[in-house]
Order: sequence, then C-alpha cells, then structure tokens
Amino acid sequence: FAFIRGLWALVKQIVQLRIQTKDQIRQQITIFKHLGYCGKINNIVSIGDGGRCISDLRQILKINDGRVFILNDKQRLTDIIERNSFFPIGTFIPYDFRNLTDVPIPSESIDLVVCYMGLHHLPQEQLEQFFRMIYRILRPNGLFLFREHHARQELIPLLDVAHMVFNVVTGVDYESEINEIRAFRTIEQWRSCLRHVGFEDTFVYNEQEDDPTDDIMIVF
Repeated sequence: FAFIRGLWALVKQIVQLRIQTKDQIRQQITIFKHLGYCGKINNIVSIGDGGRCISDLRQILKINDGRVFILNDKQRLTDIIERNSFFPIGTFIPYDFRNLTDVPIPSESIDLVVCYMGLHHLPQEQLEQFFRMIYRILRPNGLFLFREHHARQELIPLLDVAHMVFNVVTGVDYESEINEIRAFRTIEQWRSCLRHVGFEDTFVYNEQEDDPTDDIMIVF
C-alpha cells in the first residue's frame, strides 16, 4: 500500500507540474515579446526546479546555443518529466535553500535567471544575500524573472489554505508542512526588496489566469 500511495502522489505531482508549466510558458511568452528580448538571450539559470521551462524558453527566445545551469536541492525522477527530456539539459548545481550561499557561476555571465519556486519559502534573513548572488551573475541588462503572490492582508488566510492543500496533493509530509516558511508579502514589498539590492524594475508583469491566490510573474 505504501508503494501505491507513493505512486499516486507522484502522478498527482506530475499533473500539477503540467498545469503550472503550461501557464508559466504563456506568461513568459507575453513578457518576453513585450520586452523585445527574443533572440537576445543565451545563458540561463533556473532556480528551484529541474529545468521545467528551459526547452520551451529556448524556442521562445530563439536560443541555439548558450549555457544552462540548474540550481536545486537535489535531482529527482520527476526532473525528466519537468524538463521534457530524458537527458540533462544543463549543468546541475546542488543548492541548499536553507543556507543561501553564493554559487560557482562567473559574474556578469548570465542573461536570464528564472525562479518559479516561491521566494516566500526562503529564509527571509538570508534573502538579501540571495538577491545579491543573482545580481552578481547577471550581465548588464540581464533579466531576473520570478513569481509571487500579491499577499494583501485579507488574502493571507487563503494562501495558507492553498499551500496546505497543495502539500497534501503532492504528498508532503506533516513535519515539512508545519515547518514550511510562508513569508508572504505584497508585490510592492517584493519590488522594494529587489530595488534595494540594485535591480532595475521593468514594471512588466503577467498574472496567472483565474487564480484566486493572485500569483504574479514579475521581471527585473
């Protein structure tokens, strides 16, 4: 029975990933077309997943070569499904999201950093050094793209419930659930954090359709 439960949790996780990826691609197409960045990006860093949108990004941005770095806590079987490829699509760099240190990537060498995991899950006292790491590796005019909830005070109870339901659906254990960091902020507060480090706000964003948690894709 444990095997069946584990298999069922994996299937539900895969379905959830497919739904998320489809909407993320739609949002990114809108943003990159608006900014006019198609054909101008080569090197990409993907943070917090197995390279979920890299293949699609290469098509959207007309990338023929360039390097890809995958920053995640570990490699998983579901990475194959996330990246839609049996073979690795970049250099994997193990990264401990409980200890936000620097990474072995040269300064000013990356055109695009994407982070689909919620920044609200990271240790908030280390957030500034995490942003400074991203700022360091980005080239001038490079882009940092991430998604966050516009966590107005009245929305926070719904966000907590949504996270609990997501954890149940994807098979997260009870201990991880109760210890999960959920440092929700409004979008303007997130923008202020980025500007404080030196990022330039593009004021370009795209909202996820029909999402009661008000999840917004932002680019700096």
